[in-house]
Amino acid sequence: MDQLLLPYLQATDDSDRHERLDELLLLHAAPVVRKILRSKLGFHVSQHGTNRDNHEAEDLYQETLTKIVQTLHDLRTSSRPTEIENFRHYVTRIAINACNDFLRVKSPVKYRLKHNVRDIFTRHKDFAAWKVDDEIVGGFAVWRGKARLPASERQVQELENDLDTFLSAKFANEDIHQVTLIRIVAEVLQWIDRPIKIDDLAGFVALLLRVRDQPSKAMSLDEGLVTDLGLAQKVIAAESAVEAKELLNRVWQIVKRMPTPLRDTFCLDFEDYSGADLFSLLLEMGIAGVPQIAQALGRSSDEVNRLRSRMPMDYMTIAAELNATRSQVTQWHFRALKRLEKELGPSEIGRK
Repeated sequence: MDQLLLPYLQATDDSDRHERLDELLLLHAAPVVRKILRSKLGFHVSQHGTNRDNHEAEDLYQETLTKIVQTLHDLRTSSRPTEIENFRHYVTRIAINACNDFLRVKSPVKYRLKHNVRDIFTRHKDFAAWKVDDEIVGGFAVWRGKARLPASERQVQELENDLDTFLSAKFANEDIHQVTLIRIVAEVLQWIDRPIKIDDLAGFVALLLRVRDQPSKAMSLDEGLVTDLGLAQKVIAAESAVEAKELLNRVWQIVKRMPTPLRDTFCLDFEDYSGADLFSLLLEMGIAGVPQIAQALGRSSDEVNRLRSRMPMDYMTIAAELNATRSQVTQWHFRALKRLEKELGPSEIGRK
């Protein structure tokens, strides 16, 4: 059983059990669910599970968390509970299944296309699918087991932005709708020359073929700052670059005042929507330079640069860095985010 679950399973009174359940949901499950909904469907919800522009996103988020709560309840009460070795991976599967069920009903054409693309990698001898960091990627069979990194989010975005160039180079004077799906997949893989997440590939093929279902009102992330605050994946979205800078500066001022363990844990774990660490954001927005960050953390500039090269860190890496246990890091992170939430106030969290 995953060590994350033991405090909840071993709690002896209702108050302690509810607190442990809240920690599991807020600190470990909710961020994963938000990430999956965002990557699979483009759905975005606030820390409170809300999106005033997309009630379907809210409903799917709440339904997914309800399934997770039921799973945790069954773990505690069942005489033969399911053995969960990795809770976050288990949550990922629940969230992905929820997204697939949603697509099957709401976007049948795209769902069918995704299924057909995935089918190519399981049935055709020239193609293969394998797992990289909990994501299923696809590529030519000869690539499997070799040191080829999958296409990054930036590379996928560049591919989508260069759609016309790709069509002209690969399908000049052809009707793309008359080309076999196998050939389209092969041409995309040759073009990017690396594996790609099958969901990303299916999305690109949908663009090529102009496959559309009923549009959803997913919140745009193109404007302002969207910042992952870990505990509840708080979405802090500003209307302009100026507001984004002001908001991140407020976060930084609050973090600097925190007790050292809370402050350091938050800084080392922090990751925004694009994967940028806190120090990089502070530098890019001109909020603080390396000397100022070093002074705030009581470290040297060399230490700050060393930490930045390894950020964001997972809990085990943070524990080693701070000479602490994983359990301590979890608690520090939880307390840091509670304090940040209290000082920022609900008006700054989850606003469009």
